[in-house]
Amino acid sequence: SSELPGLQEFEARDLSLLAGACAAAGVRNRKAMLAIAGVIADRAWEFDAAELANVACTFAELGMLHEDMLVSLSLEAMWKIDEFSARSLARLAEAFARLKFCKQPTFESIAARVIHSIADFPPSDLASIAWAFAQASIKHEDLGNALSKALSRRCAEMSTEDYRRALWAFGKMGATYRGSMQPLYSAHCSEPVSGVVMV
Repeated sequence: SSELPGLQEFEARDLSLLAGACAAAGVRNRKAMLAIAGVIADRAWEFDAAELANVACTFAELGMLHEDMLVSLSLEAMWKIDEFSARSLARLAEAFARLKFCKQPTFESIAARVIHSIADFPPSDLASIAWAFAQASIKHEDLGNALSKALSRRCAEMSTEDYRRALWAFGKMGATYRGSMQPLYSAHCSEPVSGVVMV
């Protein structure tokens, strides 16, 4: 790229770090960031799961949508779905939702992975997954049920912010929280969360 000479020579990890550093420094050079995105779009297959999540989060933080890059990241994420840590998968889902890149196959893949290994996810990441699906306006009954049960069992481990995010997500998705959430509802929430049904 003329904006960033030699960009094609960067290793995948270095591209991820460069994008993250630009975001952290508040770099708003759109041409430079789009040049980075274009190279990543062509070489997404070189990125591991954590790097895919990092890149998606970087562009979400910048509020910068690059369709070709996100398509490539999405395809690679589905291919490497079992390689994601709980944290990386939650960050990826959040980033896609924030960028309004809400492709059904990608979120289906994320849902299947979460359901299959839900015990490996801490409550904070489950709350993030719930938020991402709600923000993306994607209803997934099996995932909703799995998240509801898991968070009901482990809600004492949740921060107030995670608790409120999860409640908002369940309300937006029209889901219900199990009765075991009720004792902590008033402790975490000073006011009702719209749409939440407690059973």
